[in-house]
Amino acid sequence: MHKLYIASYDIADNKRLRQVLNVVKDYATGGQYSCFECFLKQAQHHSLLYRVGRIIDPLDDHFFLIAVTHTHKTLVLGAAEKPNDLDYLMVL
Repeated sequence: MHKLYIASYDIADNKRLRQVLNVVKDYATGGQYSCFECFLKQAQHHSLLYRVGRIIDPLDDHFFLIAVTHTHKTLVLGAAEKPNDLDYLMVL
């Protein structure tokens, strides 16, 4: 079963920033700048954290992976789109 997460980061070094962006895009279904929606299975959740953890500098960088629960309504302001909880996920 896939769960919706929000992956967000603030990376101090441009090289590490590009590396983290490329990793997160492997898991993301959408997003803006340094904030992405990711529908992840448990193994993907662990894999994403492992891969990002190997790149970031824990003293200078920040990475957040926040689970979005359906107990509260998702609010969106501005030009962003509300994340869709897909009935299925196709990976090509």
